[in-house]
Order: sequence, then structure tokens, then C-alpha cells
Amino acid sequence: MAASEENKVKENMVSELYEKAKAAFELENYGYSIALFRNVLSIYPDFTKARHMYHLAIIHLQEFRKNVLIHNIKSALPFIFFILKGKILCLMNEEIKSIHEFERAFELFPSAKWILFLSAQLAEKNELEDTAITIYDELSGFNFKTFECYKMMGLIFLKRKNFAMAQKSLNSAILLEPQDKDVLRAMKDLAALGTIEYGGWESQGDFTDKVKDKELAEKLKKVQSTIGKQTTEDLKIKDSDLDKELQEMLHRLKNQPNDALAIQKVRSLTLPHEKLLYVISTYESLISKIEPTDAMYRFLADMSGKAGLWQKAESLYDKAYELTQDLNILVLKLESRIRFIQMQLQGGSDTGNENTLSKSELESLEQDTSIELIQKKMELHPNDTDLYFQLGQLFLKKDLQDQAITQFQKSLESPKLRTQSLMALGLCFKKKQLYDLSREQFEKALGQLTTMDTTKKHVLYMIGDISLRMNDLDRAKSYFKQIYEVDISYKDVAIKLEMLYKNS
Repeated sequence: MAASEENKVKENMVSELYEKAKAAFELENYGYSIALFRNVLSIYPDFTKARHMYHLAIIHLQEFRKNVLIHNIKSALPFIFFILKGKILCLMNEEIKSIHEFERAFELFPSAKWILFLSAQLAEKNELEDTAITIYDELSGFNFKTFECYKMMGLIFLKRKNFAMAQKSLNSAILLEPQDKDVLRAMKDLAALGTIEYGGWESQGDFTDKVKDKELAEKLKKVQSTIGKQTTEDLKIKDSDLDKELQEMLHRLKNQPNDALAIQKVRSLTLPHEKLLYVISTYESLISKIEPTDAMYRFLADMSGKAGLWQKAESLYDKAYELTQDLNILVLKLESRIRFIQMQLQGGSDTGNENTLSKSELESLEQDTSIELIQKKMELHPNDTDLYFQLGQLFLKKDLQDQAITQFQKSLESPKLRTQSLMALGLCFKKKQLYDLSREQFEKALGQLTTMDTTKKHVLYMIGDISLRMNDLDRAKSYFKQIYEVDISYKDVAIKLEMLYKNS
């Protein structure tokens, strides 16, 4: 058989196995789906979507195990066998095959997240970079070795020259470990890759004279009025007036406008309003002489947002996006817009314009923008089930039940969100007056709750209330009684139970 024909047969085989595995997963037949995904990955190790669903199926299957202790005892020896087999394969330089064996061990003990971390390292070593990124991203979601995961993803993205994603990952890492030498070196490399050598930076003179932006000019007038100054000369801010740290960072930016570490440091500083405006105007004057990069526009947009120059910030984010088509920039833009709306709602926004929107209109605009924000994040992270749940909540707030149901059904895949998703689905079906479906969701949620806490009382109450609406009085009574036995004062449960007893 020719090589091309053999590859075509393999592709067809993988596609067929993957569709069967996905169908089994959707039917919650997790054991069968795990076996099928395992076969897919043995043929095509870098099939990242299959690997992510494989891991999800393993975690879901763990939830369905009735006696975890007995499972752990039975699985101890096979677990050791797979780990040893994986290590032997590593010694034989068969590291891709060793990933397969290590993940067989993970099937037995899903709490052993260190196995996935080891698999990600081996995948990266063997140039299965997409697989490594997928696993590191999963582990960061589990809060396992979060710093190391962000760091490793950043280094991979940097190697692949995906500078936007490299900066995102490295920024997340440096917030957790500001002194890590590898991350600091990578940030310098990132800056150097986008650096143009510039000559000396000439004196800018009075910075208010150089402001052409109408919104910024209006802000400067307001600051001048606030601090009791009468002339633009009085508004001049010299370097000696600035904090030593800010002065040092601005000096670095004057010599190298794309200095990522300096930009990150200035972003992190808490600056009074007039100094924010000084930074914006100074940096804007500087980059007007060169061809700005997306990082420069993003920095200027970020600082403009902090200063309350919201229209300016959005315009700058648009310019950054035009250069890279990076969806992360649109996420930043929408987050900035939400902060602006929230400040208007709190009465703390100073835009220079009268607020013509009512409170209800602003709240509606905030919800619509939040929906757009989550949808953009979902394009970036399609496997993040938290986002589906958040989007469902936003649709539910707007009484868009059908759209909310679609999202909550997807967020059921997340073990940590399963109970909340069932409760949310129950509420959606109740609003649609589909009471049998609503009660079914709440009863499933009840099956996951063991402690009689506020959540369990709420679920019991909802089932009782829905049963009342269905005229199933005996069932309503049984659920209200469970609350009454532990908390007689919970909502109106005492009144409802008394009424049910009188009618029985």
C-alpha cells in the first residue's frame, strides 16, 4: 500500500473512532468513550480535542464510581504497573508511547494531576506542542502548578513566535512569581523580538502643548481646574516630581518604547490622576515618531482606561487589533467598556459628557457587553466550561431561557459546575412552565448534595414548590418536611406544610 493511501486509511479510521467516542461521551457512556479516545490517541497522539475530551471523560467517570475506596484498592497495582511501564519506555527513548501508559495510570487515579504535568513535559520534549499547551491549559484550570503551566505555555508560544499568546501567558506567570529568572528572561526576549533601535529621546517640553487628542485635552483642563492651577505652565510635571520607580521606567521607555518589563511595571503602579495623564501624553508623543506596535497601543489603551478616557481607550484597542487580529485585544476592549459602564452606574465616571442613559439602560448595556465578552472568550477557549455557565447566567438574567438552557447543558460537562448547572436548568424549565423537566433537574442536583446546607434546602424547596404547581401534594409535602425537620423558619415552608396537612 502506498504511503499516501495508508495515511488516508489512518485518517478515516481516526475520524470514525473519534465520532464514536464523542457520541459515547455525550450519552455519558464514559467508560466506552475513554477506550475509544485512547485508541484515537494511539494513532494520532497530537489530536488535542480528543485528548481534552479523553481527560474530561476520565474525570466524569470518577464521579459515577459508587465505592471509591474499593476502586482505589483494586487499582493500586495496575496503577504502579502503568507508571513503571511508562518510565521504562522513557528510558528506551519511546517517550510518546510512555505518555499513553502514564495516562492509563491517570484513568485509574484522576486526582493524580502530576501525571498530566509529566505527560505535558514529555509531549513538549517530543514536539507535540499543541498537546503540551492543551494539557498545561487544563492543569492551570485545575489550579495545579499554575505558575509552571503559564510559564511553560509562554515559552512554547514564544518559540512559535505567537507573541500575543506568549505575552498573555508570561504576564499571568509573572504576576504569580515576579522574580522568576526564566520568566524575566523570556519577557526580555519577547521585548527584543519586537524592538526597533531608537536614538536619544529629545526633551518633550510642556506636555500639555503636545496634546492633540480632544478627550485628553478636556481631561487636562479638568485636572487643571481641580488642583487650582491657572496656566498650562503650572501643569507641567517634571521627572523630579515623579516617584523614583516611575521615573526609572519612563526613562527605559524613552530609550526603548517596546520594553515589556517597563510597560508591565508602569501598568502595575497606582498613580494619581495627573501622573496618569502625564504618562499617556509622554508615551503618545514618543510613539508618534515611530510605527507603533500592537503592544504599544495596548499599553496606551490600558492607561487611558485607568484615566477615564474611555473613548480613547476603545480607539486604541481597535488600532492594536487591526495590527494582529488577536481576539485577546477585543476581550481587553470589552472589559474596559464594562468598567466604564460600572463607573457610570456608581456615579464615578468623568467622561466630559452628560450621561444620557438611564440606570436600566446602562444595566442592559452592561449585560449585552458582558455577553459579547464571554462569547469572545469562548472563541479563544472553546473547552472552558466555566464560560458556558457564565454565558448561561447572563442569558437567564435577560429572560432568554432557550439560549440559557443551551449553555447550561454544555456546562454540565464540568464536574465542579454540574450541580449548579442542574439547578440553573431547573430554574429555566420552571420559567418555561415545563414543570416535569424542571423537577427532574432539581432532583438530579439533590442527588449530588449530602450536607443539609443552604443549597440543599433551596433545592428541596424548589422541588416542593414545583410539585405543588403540578398538584402533586404528597410529593410536595415530603420535600417540605425535610426542610421543616431542620429549619422551621426557612422561607414560608412552615405555612405551606401546614396548608398541605390541612388539605390531606
